Amino acid sequence: MVSVGETDTAFAARWRALEDVATAENPFYSADFLRAAATHLPSARGMRLLVGENDGELGWLIPLVPSRRLLTLPVVGGLRNRWPHVFFGQPLVAPGCESEAADHLLAHLSERRAARWLRLHYLDADDAFTRALLRGVDPARVQVERYTRGWAVRRADPTYLEGHSNLRRLSRKRRAFERETGEVLRVLDRSDDPAALEEFLVLEASGWKGREGRAFLATTWDAAFLRQVADAFRRRGQLQLWSLQSGAHTLAMKLNLVTRSTMFCYLIAYDEKVAALSPGLQLEVENFDLFHSAADVHQMDSCATPDNGFVNRLYPEQRALLSVLIGSGVAGRAVTSLAAVRAGQRAPSRHRS
Repeated sequence: MVSVGETDTAFAARWRALEDVATAENPFYSADFLRAAATHLPSARGMRLLVGENDGELGWLIPLVPSRRLLTLPVVGGLRNRWPHVFFGQPLVAPGCESEAADHLLAHLSERRAARWLRLHYLDADDAFTRALLRGVDPARVQVERYTRGWAVRRADPTYLEGHSNLRRLSRKRRAFERETGEVLRVLDRSDDPAALEEFLVLEASGWKGREGRAFLATTWDAAFLRQVADAFRRRGQLQLWSLQSGAHTLAMKLNLVTRSTMFCYLIAYDEKVAALSPGLQLEVENFDLFHSAADVHQMDSCATPDNGFVNRLYPEQRALLSVLIGSGVAGRAVTSLAAVRAGQRAPSRHRS
């Protein structure tokens, strides 16, 4: 286990080399993202990286955070792979190392007396690591939750939204808004402008997330985290920040993180004063054209929560995901049983968009 704070330049280079070949592209487990999380986020405190070697290079990297809470309940100590602001939990694993990485993770849980359970969120259900993990664990020790979310794969023609029932309604809203304002809506690429992120933060805080204390500006650490992530991804050309404009009026902003061939739709904010236009959804629709125009990007992940019905229906395909809870020992099995009961009682959470 390696502390993120103890990683040096040489380790960071090996980490980025693993990002370049990993079977699953995951910006949320990149060196830039996890270093920012470990530096600023209280929820990521104590993060360690479970790593393995493969011919002198990193074969896998799995971030884990100690926890004594599960589904808001105090429980015996365990480990989790997720904290706020993370929307994909697939470990970085080199091709051919999937089974070894899964075995190593299960052995780590079995040998660690301070951790009696392991909670892994947002795993790719079709990934070889995920399948190896489920094969390697006793079914009596594991609880599996399956779900899907919006996903798009590049097509020869931009027909991703063809036949969608809500597009005509959105188009009518757009035309009416343009007639009323005398301005044609346009999308600006503000990815290279650091000031645009500050505008995004203010726009997000002006809406329901600000009222509920869930905006990034609600805490100094969340804001500092996002600023560091955006700066790092911008320097590497992996940040997209789009702005839907009516003249000088910013109606909505969308922040995407881009990996080798996948666009992750990370954050969105909109001006509630023009809610009748549905500005956030207008920009979601525009995002499909932006995706298609990026020749090197072949997939787009909505990063939407399972209960975000509109966004998930907007996408032409669905990505199969799962979350697993694995118990170790008698105490761990008690935790998985408790979680199974609680999972059936939970009310759906409000979606991000």
